[in-house]
Amino acid sequence: MLVGALSLASRCHTSHVDHRRVLAYASQSLALRGHGHSVQCAGSFNGRWRRQSRRLSTSSAIDTNNALPRIKEFTTQHPVSIFRSLSNDPYHNLAIENYLLKNSEPNSRILFTYTNRPCVVFGRNQNPWLECNIAKVQEGLAWCTPDWAGDTTIKEVNTTFEENGLVALDLVRRRSGGGTVIHDVGNLNFSFIVPNDKDFTRNKHAWLVVSVLRDYQQHREKKHGSAKVLFDKVRVNERHDIVMTRRSIDGDVEDTQEYKASGSAFKLTRGRALHHGTLLHSSPNVGQTKEGDARASTFSTLLSSPARPFLQAKGVTSVRSPVHNLFRVSKPEGRWKLASDLEIALGSTFGTMYNDHNAPCIVIGDKDCHREVNTEIHEDVQEMMTDEWRFCQTPSFEYASTHSDGNIKLQFDVKHGIIQSAILHAADRTSAANTGFAALEGKKLHEVQSWKGFIPETFEADSAQIRAHLASVFPKIHPANTNGKLAPTSIIEEKSAAERAPGGIAIKRRSGEGNEEVEERGENVIIQR
Repeated sequence: MLVGALSLASRCHTSHVDHRRVLAYASQSLALRGHGHSVQCAGSFNGRWRRQSRRLSTSSAIDTNNALPRIKEFTTQHPVSIFRSLSNDPYHNLAIENYLLKNSEPNSRILFTYTNRPCVVFGRNQNPWLECNIAKVQEGLAWCTPDWAGDTTIKEVNTTFEENGLVALDLVRRRSGGGTVIHDVGNLNFSFIVPNDKDFTRNKHAWLVVSVLRDYQQHREKKHGSAKVLFDKVRVNERHDIVMTRRSIDGDVEDTQEYKASGSAFKLTRGRALHHGTLLHSSPNVGQTKEGDARASTFSTLLSSPARPFLQAKGVTSVRSPVHNLFRVSKPEGRWKLASDLEIALGSTFGTMYNDHNAPCIVIGDKDCHREVNTEIHEDVQEMMTDEWRFCQTPSFEYASTHSDGNIKLQFDVKHGIIQSAILHAADRTSAANTGFAALEGKKLHEVQSWKGFIPETFEADSAQIRAHLASVFPKIHPANTNGKLAPTSIIEEKSAAERAPGGIAIKRRSGEGNEEVEERGENVIIQR
């Protein structure tokens, strides 16, 4: 078994799969059998939180090489199935999730789990300028340390923007609604894809997750000391979030305030329902510091937008909530072990809910997103990395600010990511000032590299102050990044106005020779400011 896991790890090295996570699966007595780039976990999820050997019988043997390309046939044959991703790439995982939603058999039921590298993921109908501090997101966090269980991996996949020991976070727009969330190594993402019928409710699978947490609290807490339970009571609230009351490491109940440990987002299509969520089990960046020092950018800093006082926006805004880890781990290896435990327990409970204790578990990863393996996933990855998707899908909004004791006023509208009607009004100043600012009209906001040419020097000291203000509210945008590869350029064409989606501009793909492609995904845990 261990040899098989090591063999898998060596094959996955070029796909940036964290080997410790593979070994965590091996330590759970999961028999792994390799099939090229995919692996089947031996299947029986009988009994919650009991270590049982699992065997791969000939009757359950599956050609996992073809599980995704033949997903409709596969999910017809296996109406209840579990997929685990060993990729930490948020673009890849979101593209796989979208593929499962669109192509699986309509009556099938799927659980998909994964852990992303650090990233900020916002909802389909949200405004990234309003939801997060983009400059801080691009500046990054000081996570090139063992606090990230894949300590070398995070450097390898983010070399493009790594400076001064900081690692930039991916900025990702997902396809579902809901609010903005930060993912990191201490967060497990789960996706339930089921029929959109009378049996589906938005709380159904959230309570499944709660039952797993309660079982862990009751049956595993005293047996496994590596992960300390930090919650007392846990439930699903009226917003479909999983909330907890907190207790200390010593077991004492600290207060009665409820903290958010999991948030959900939904996407409903004709016949299918997607419920995906986060599970904040043990983030090293929530309520903790490194060696007593505050981190370069905390979650709350990343989600505190400097643009908020100056924007009037349509679309969905996030509801800010205090959050807390469910568990405390002492070592990075314990974090992966905990995540693996939770994945197995979710799979077991999922199988019990749908009366299939032998649901197949397919392990997938980065190679499943390669063009030669699955064109649809590959193209979805490429589309969601583009700035046209990340920024031009933003609902319309207005920007307005005043400077120099109210003597200078700036205003412009943004629609489909394009600046409209830019106006600069300055009392007792020449109209030439407004002419320069009006040159912004027709430009894509995210493509503005410098504000110097649009703010005249005639304002003297005010000119520098205004440019600095605009640069803080609307910073220069870095290209999307995945596994050290930048998003391809000049591959997106805008559709005609008649084809535009209500929330922004619809886009189509145009394949470019030699381009490297990749993609996105998300959830909804909001950090309190």
